[in-house]
Amino acid sequence: MEKITVVPTRVHIAATLRKSILNGEIKAGGELSLTDVAAKLGVSRTPVREAFQVLSEEGLIQLRMNRSAIVMPLDENYIIDHFETRALLEGEAAARAIRVGMDPAPLEQLQKKILETSLEERAKIYSDYNQSFHLNIWCATNSPRLVSFIETIWNGPSYSCSIADDEHQRLSIAEHQRIIETIRSGDIEGGREAMRAHILRGLENFLEGYRMGKAITP
Repeated sequence: MEKITVVPTRVHIAATLRKSILNGEIKAGGELSLTDVAAKLGVSRTPVREAFQVLSEEGLIQLRMNRSAIVMPLDENYIIDHFETRALLEGEAAARAIRVGMDPAPLEQLQKKILETSLEERAKIYSDYNQSFHLNIWCATNSPRLVSFIETIWNGPSYSCSIADDEHQRLSIAEHQRIIETIRSGDIEGGREAMRAHILRGLENFLEGYRMGKAITP
């Protein structure tokens, strides 16, 4: 039976909000209500409160006394720093997973399933597939501390308005396949570089979207 791998609810919520802030879907100065976010995501207020605390510590939002938060302004340096830190940590996770002899079978099963789906169905399950792919690698490191660090900056699929979602998915699935090949062959450095390249392409997506948004902002 295929193992289902998921991140904690607070991590998922923080990732969802973080992605929306980074890609400009939620604008600087916008207000986030704890109650509204909980209702929209179909969760209790407790994990949303925990997610707000994480995002506040990152400087993405400023907490208010009325159970809400204000989104803080971002610049390119913040986005670059975020993704380069992810690339560093996830690249190391891939290298460690290979070093300890990770079995590529769970990742191969995920690939088989996503490649067999129609484009319409793929759009519905891609986020869960992507999360499970990365989390399987993190957990294979046998390093709870490294997993904890990565979870705090996870932002999910690196969509932006600069590239169509289906094209991003196609590229990411191909990059995931290259990562699997390094795991299968035991190529530690190759795995590190393949994962870093995968994350840094997400950086380019976000930067292009960020610049496009800046260009059309009055």
